[in-house]
Amino acid sequence: MEMFSEEYYVEDARVRLDCQAEGKIDRILANTSFLTYIIAGVQLFKGRSKPRPDVLWRRVPEPRSLSYRGGVLTIRGEWGEGEVQKLIIPLLKRELEKQGLHAFHAAVAKGRNIMFMTGEENHGKTMSLIECCRRGGRMVGAESIICDEKEGD
Repeated sequence: MEMFSEEYYVEDARVRLDCQAEGKIDRILANTSFLTYIIAGVQLFKGRSKPRPDVLWRRVPEPRSLSYRGGVLTIRGEWGEGEVQKLIIPLLKRELEKQGLHAFHAAVAKGRNIMFMTGEENHGKTMSLIECCRRGGRMVGAESIICDEKEGD
């Protein structure tokens, strides 16, 4: 079995995903749209800059399992890409926090004031953002916002 590595990063916050699989694969996660929807600005690095993986995925024909030891989340079996992304998201958010960056599911608009709305789905963030922009505000972000605690403005 071959080992493949990818890292997902925002600024200096990185999560390394290693995948052990039969045969050659071009990408571990072919579609990362859910990951980039939840955390704005996620980039892909094909390779390894971190000394060890945060997530190790053993794609083997056996029952699915999940374990966490020594700082490595190990998953075995066949998992959907969305499921794997849901495991990567909290790890990446934790790494962002270490950098003083905070990821929010939010909508932000700027006009005479800044309107920052966060919360669960279907509670009116997007509709409020649309109305704010209709009244002359400027959209800053609609789904995923990263705030830097070091920035003053």
